[in-house]
Amino acid sequence: PSTYEWQFPGGVPATSPLQDPVVQYNTPGTYDVTLIVETNDGPDTLVVPDFVTVHDLPLANAG
Repeated sequence: PSTYEWQFPGGVPATSPLQDPVVQYNTPGTYDVTLIVETNDGPDTLVVPDFVTVHDLPLANAG
């Protein structure tokens, strides 16, 4: 069986062992994501720079 370690700098949670994690970012910006998968053959690491982009919330004008 494989194990997973996700790393989400700036995210909540910042790390997760889940295969399909859910992450929240509270600050606008661009964030890298790292995934380390451990198998019987050893670890394999994938880093994706600027994978997540969070924008400011839109402001509503009600009048």
